[in-house]
Amino acid sequence: MNRLLLLFIITPFFLAACGGDKKEEKEKKDYYPIAGYIRGQLAYLDSMPLGILHYRTTGDKTDSLVIEKTAFRNTVAEGFIASDISSSGKMKDYKETPFIDAGMGTMTLVYTPESDNLPVRKIDVLLSIASSDVYTVYVERTLPDSDSAVLQKMLWTHNKNCQVISIIKKPGEEEQVIIDHYVWDK
Repeated sequence: MNRLLLLFIITPFFLAACGGDKKEEKEKKDYYPIAGYIRGQLAYLDSMPLGILHYRTTGDKTDSLVIEKTAFRNTVAEGFIASDISSSGKMKDYKETPFIDAGMGTMTLVYTPESDNLPVRKIDVLLSIASSDVYTVYVERTLPDSDSAVLQKMLWTHNKNCQVISIIKKPGEEEQVIIDHYVWDK
């Protein structure tokens, strides 16, 4: 009888202690801040006397032009910033899976949604293990559109370039692929 009474007294404290650890683990969870990284890259771009070359490929045709930094910031970079899931409100909808490649000295942080209806479908952040420097940021996201489905695959290469592949599917039409490549350093 004394053992049973002791068990009833100790059990709530034990369960409360275990529940507290899980809560602390969730509070400690940090995802890589893509928006902060991209803003840092934009500051780098602003500090350099570099132009941004824009190559657009649609089908077999490629056009090129120079894009203003402000236009690049407001369109392309904003796409990466809007895809940031590191805020506490979005973090709960995604899981992080780290992959370490000791031979290459890199770690990839992979973020995937817990639900199929979230616009950000995947994020990969490739980092150096030794320095934690970013090599690349890859984002897949869907865009809302009334008459078509748009999937964007975006890759930002540290201090060099970025690429946005837009796959547009309209009902009853052939899929259209547009590749936008932005280069500021080779």
